[in-house]
Amino acid sequence: VFYLLLPNTLLMLFILHLVACIFYLEASWSLDDRNDTWITINQFANKEDPFYMYIASWYVMVATYTSCGYGDIIATTELEKILKMVPGTRSVY
Repeated sequence: VFYLLLPNTLLMLFILHLVACIFYLEASWSLDDRNDTWITINQFANKEDPFYMYIASWYVMVATYTSCGYGDIIATTELEKILKMVPGTRSVY
């Protein structure tokens, strides 16, 4: 039975990883132009550790995937909102 669940579990983990990376990259690339990304609003701009930022973006995606999110890290830009909809709509199925 485990081997039947493995492909779907790996696909879910890959999608969460991919969207978490894009979620972080979009906000970090927008730091020069905008001050309203999830990184600046949550005072993560001073965090230089990429692993810390990956864990924060992974946390957002897992919270969005497994529920409606916790609301502690919110999406503010249009692309961030779209990226948070990806795991949210996937979790419906």
